[in-house]
Amino acid sequence: MGAVRIALAVTLILAAPPLAAQAEALLLEPIVITARRSAADWLDTPAAIGTVELERSQQGTLNLAVDEALHRLPGIYIQNRYNFAQGERLSVRGFGARSSFGIRGLRVLLDGLPLTMPDGQTQLDAVDLDLVERAELIRGPASALYGNAAGGVLLLSTREPPQRELGLSLTGGEFGHQALRLEAGGRRGRLAVLAAAERSSFDGSRRHSGFEEAGFYGKLVYDGDAYNSTFILSLSDSRADDPGALTQAELAGNRRQAAPNSLLFDAGESSTEIRLGWLLQRPLDSGRELQLRLFGGYREFANRLPFGAQPALGINDDSGGQVVFDRLHGGLGLQYNLDGLLLGQPGRLSIGADIEAQRDDRRRHENLPGGGRGSRMLAQLEQVESLGLYMSGSWQPASRWTTAAAARIDSIRLAVDDRFPRGADQSGSRRLNELSVLAGIGYALAPQHRLYANIGTGFEAPTTSELANPAGRGFNPDLEPQQARSLELGLKGQLARLRYEATLFAARVRDELVRFELPGQTGRAYYRNADRSQRRGLELSVDWQPSPAWHLSAAYTHLRAVFDRYSENPAFSGNRLPGIPRQHLFLELAYDTSRHYAAVDLLAVARIHADDANSAAAPGHALINARAGLRRPLDGLQAEVFAGVRNLFDRDYISNVRPNAAFERYYEPGPGRYFYAGVALRY
Repeated sequence: MGAVRIALAVTLILAAPPLAAQAEALLLEPIVITARRSAADWLDTPAAIGTVELERSQQGTLNLAVDEALHRLPGIYIQNRYNFAQGERLSVRGFGARSSFGIRGLRVLLDGLPLTMPDGQTQLDAVDLDLVERAELIRGPASALYGNAAGGVLLLSTREPPQRELGLSLTGGEFGHQALRLEAGGRRGRLAVLAAAERSSFDGSRRHSGFEEAGFYGKLVYDGDAYNSTFILSLSDSRADDPGALTQAELAGNRRQAAPNSLLFDAGESSTEIRLGWLLQRPLDSGRELQLRLFGGYREFANRLPFGAQPALGINDDSGGQVVFDRLHGGLGLQYNLDGLLLGQPGRLSIGADIEAQRDDRRRHENLPGGGRGSRMLAQLEQVESLGLYMSGSWQPASRWTTAAAARIDSIRLAVDDRFPRGADQSGSRRLNELSVLAGIGYALAPQHRLYANIGTGFEAPTTSELANPAGRGFNPDLEPQQARSLELGLKGQLARLRYEATLFAARVRDELVRFELPGQTGRAYYRNADRSQRRGLELSVDWQPSPAWHLSAAYTHLRAVFDRYSENPAFSGNRLPGIPRQHLFLELAYDTSRHYAAVDLLAVARIHADDANSAAAPGHALINARAGLRRPLDGLQAEVFAGVRNLFDRDYISNVRPNAAFERYYEPGPGRYFYAGVALRY
């Protein structure tokens, strides 16, 4: 009830701004969003959508992960920042918190092309954060727009190619952090190019937590009279150690240690990936437009989990603690847009189709001490094929009213071909058919203030990794997709120098996917359905720019996520979902001119439960970070020098919680205070 009262108070205050403020000319630029499949004004879209301009927010940062920018958005919480073998864990309204590695429950796109695999899993290896200038986040079920996306959609956009530019940057810091980056871009006639190459390394704050990474991202753009076309190439190669999670006793003894089995089996991963993409945008006559997307890629992956055979102790590794796979993936998307009038009022209709496929040649081997590879324990070919047909539209029936609706049909086929010579053949296939809908309505309380409501459904199918069978090879035949229904009520708007949004939401989830581990297989995640859960919450965000140089950002999330009914263990019914803080707050004060900039930010997070039983939890924490930089012309170059400090007051905190980990190994501690600095030159 307290959160509801706060939301109502904010609604009443912001719905009736002072007349003097309404009369001022707007200084903030209008926001155009594209995450809902077509360009639309942020203010007129009846949905909870946040945007971040990364070019400003990333100044003077390490750019190690997306959390440095996305914490400015309400509704999203990021973990796993300092275990590069696990990758970032992004959860939106609690969706995605169960992920053992990578991102789940959230559809992620870069420059209009999906980073999310057809099975629903996302890795951000291909993202060069220094190139990304903007992020858009749809909070809440977006399956009616993008299919397998119960939590929402994250759309990242890189900068447009410059007229002519060449840049070099060097960054260094404590814990062995080093980064070298080269960027170039230019235009000639109708062609434009932007490309960047980077190499970075980090020893880590804990033992056995280092990583090395090299990457390239480039795009070639053609702006023609009849059509626009973009070709994209991305390469990445990385290696990362996994220090593992600690027990409470180990945490109290030495926060910088690695888990014993992580050292024994040299736990970690390596991957190499190439991605290609092509986008075509062709305007037609009478407000019509055609869009085409083609994309594909190849990924080699190998990891060593922190368990395996110990011949000296007579311990076998029947499940295979080393995983290797070669992945081919690709797809195409076709969309037709029509702008026109319906009953004399403006509207827009989009009709499209998405076809995607994924093929994993997966093997498991015995994991031997020291990282040695033993006998093969599993060999299977996993395939995912998906087809989605959708229709979305918006219409303004009257001057103060805006409506939006979408519907989508998805058909996903998952198949496994058991190629292991021993034992019974575990080959099989499953087909999942889903219908998702979304409807919203908005009302203009005043020219720059909107009240909106929407309702939607979403689904989240298990990935090929989540379908791993605890009983052996093949897919888990008992695991079902989780289904979500969501209701949202919000208010958003802007004054001359201030932009705000307040959202109340509720979601019910059926067949919640829950992570667990088996004794003897620490680090390998399996999944089961937990019947029903619910999420209710409040999201608030404010961006205030009192002058051209000063900027204040604030984002607050209050989330109550509980199991309604837990069929596996009824005693857990009513417990909170693990891996999700009840509330978190981000504040940032920034100063930026043409010659210098500075910023200080605060992230406060409530405690996080570590298991379904709610018997253990990571305590809450508050972190303060600061950064500053100088810009000066230098012999025809633009020079920039910057420095920063993370965790200014050297707080002990947990950067990641592994839900339901075996032997109570839940906690991954974050680093203490550390400094960094860098220099950049542009021509």
